[in-house]
Amino acid sequence: MIETLRGGEYKVDSTAVSYILELKGITKEFSGIRVLDNVDFDLRKGEVHIIVGENGAGKSTLVKILTGVYSKDQGKIFINGKEVQIHNRNDATRNGIAIVFQEFSLIPTLSVAENIFVGHLPVSLKLGGLLRIVDWKTILDRSKHFLEDFGVNIDPMTKTRTLGIAVQQLVEILKALMLNAQILIMDEPTATLSKFEIEHLFHIIGELKKNGVSIIYISHRLNEINLIGDRVTVLKDGCRINTLKIAETSTKEIIHMMIGRNISDIYPKKENVKKREILKVENLSLDNQFRRISFQVHEGEILGITGLVGSGKTELANTLFGILRRTSGNVFVNDKKIDVKSPVRAISLGLGLLPEDRKQKGIILPLNIQENMSLPNLEQFMKFRIISLKKERRTVKKYMDVVHVRPNDPKKKVRFLSGGNQQKVVLSKWLCSQSKLFIFDEPTRGIDIGSKMEIYKLMNYLSQSGCGIVMISSEIPEIIGMCNRILVMRKGEITNMFHQEGATSDMILQASIGDSTQRSEYQDGRTNG
Repeated sequence: MIETLRGGEYKVDSTAVSYILELKGITKEFSGIRVLDNVDFDLRKGEVHIIVGENGAGKSTLVKILTGVYSKDQGKIFINGKEVQIHNRNDATRNGIAIVFQEFSLIPTLSVAENIFVGHLPVSLKLGGLLRIVDWKTILDRSKHFLEDFGVNIDPMTKTRTLGIAVQQLVEILKALMLNAQILIMDEPTATLSKFEIEHLFHIIGELKKNGVSIIYISHRLNEINLIGDRVTVLKDGCRINTLKIAETSTKEIIHMMIGRNISDIYPKKENVKKREILKVENLSLDNQFRRISFQVHEGEILGITGLVGSGKTELANTLFGILRRTSGNVFVNDKKIDVKSPVRAISLGLGLLPEDRKQKGIILPLNIQENMSLPNLEQFMKFRIISLKKERRTVKKYMDVVHVRPNDPKKKVRFLSGGNQQKVVLSKWLCSQSKLFIFDEPTRGIDIGSKMEIYKLMNYLSQSGCGIVMISSEIPEIIGMCNRILVMRKGEITNMFHQEGATSDMILQASIGDSTQRSEYQDGRTNG
């Protein structure tokens, strides 16, 4: 058993059994559909056990059973060799299980210290136990000690809303550890982090392992497996396909187990780019965000833009779509100078944006698929200001079939869809708008490898249909795999341009962090490719 000591240190009871957690024959059904089928899983002390699988494979359901959100229909759960029952969150906490969700549960108006101890504030008793007063000295001392242990130099009384994503995530982890968690579940922890923030998180994970904390790590980023994992379990269609030691497998083998296809099939082959220029950006600037941005996009081309967090990529996308107003510079669409004052104007010019945060900016979660897809296109369904529901449904169904939205039910609420299918809904509404120029901002963030491949095929379909695409991504492999040309942004400027044929991950990463030894075609003025 792992016991929390004052100051955040841990000690491990070496007499405990080999497996800290064992799941045997876990089965779960919803409305007669089996989403987990006789799944076995085990976790050793001080290891990182990674769970991978496509959306719908059963990862989330398994985790929710462990944390008491769902009750299992069949099977047994053992903690340190003893069978336990987990019916709710309190049962999970009592058994030393905690989870750090991708979407944080912090209270932004409270301080770091208050968030760490929320629901478990230590108190001192006064007047013979009649008066309970919050022990702020203990809260501040322990919070400060915890933060220092993990290399974060901030005041524990800092309001959480003022912190960056990486520090907020650490606060989530500290909340879990303060509850004496011996099993920590991390769900997509690196989805919104920069390269350097990810490195810091991995360092923290290493320290947790040394202190005996066991980690279940869920991620769609398969490149992380070799960096932090000890073992990996692959789930598919609710079944456990295999559990392997990381040192004895490969990314290629894992992908094949997940989707039944080879890694060489991930990126589709592209056709030759047409010469006609459909977008030209000339010395575009936005105060304090980016400056003197110039590039062209040709018919049938996928132009990649990459760079570190804070390089100005997303701000550029939002400016092109009229969400932000440029300070200076010009934009031309089909050789015509335009002024994109708003998203409405951008849509009328044939532009479509898949935003970085699809849940906050790309879809309206309480609405269904049909309502989301038709929202920017209501005029085409109207006659005498009355919406033809029959025409709306027919059009929506057409584009749902094109992009393979699942389930194929226009009345399904989008909040119940997987990340990949939510992204398809965002794309579908721009197909419905007859857009010819697409801006994809982090199009595969938080979706599984199978859904990524579908998004890539759809992008390839659009380019072959003569559309132009600006693909903004921090995932260097997909930038190289999908894009004809690649621009690298750093500190608000485009510093380098690469052609797909000669680009490597090392070259792009070095350009992103500012390796001055690289020769830049972009800075030499040769941007047309």
